[in-house]
Amino acid sequence: MNLEALIHVSTAYCNCDRLEVKEEIYPPPYDPEHIIQAMEWMDDELIQTLTPKLIGDRPNTYTFTKALTEHMLLKESGNLPVAIVRPSIGELIKQEKGVAFPRIAGYFLVLYWEKRADGALEGLLQL
Repeated sequence: MNLEALIHVSTAYCNCDRLEVKEEIYPPPYDPEHIIQAMEWMDDELIQTLTPKLIGDRPNTYTFTKALTEHMLLKESGNLPVAIVRPSIGELIKQEKGVAFPRIAGYFLVLYWEKRADGALEGLLQL
């Protein structure tokens, strides 16, 4: 695969535990790699017991894991250009060939493309 850039759809709520949110990636409360390693050996009961402590002031694991993911993208992307989109509301309107087509605030936001044999990118980014 010849990936040239990545757009990650996060959520505006991934930093809902902060009073002010700027356009930056905040350090996670825990190292994402340590969380992944812990989930591999913990049983479901232990995970359920520890989850409230791990997510802290966040309302759910969704916002917690989105914050961890943003940090991992920053750490692991190397020279790959990465953009993080944080919509505040969205709904899935269509799924085709494994590609999700979410609708954000009345517009389609389609994040899909592939590199053709001639080197051009083919796909659509419509806001």
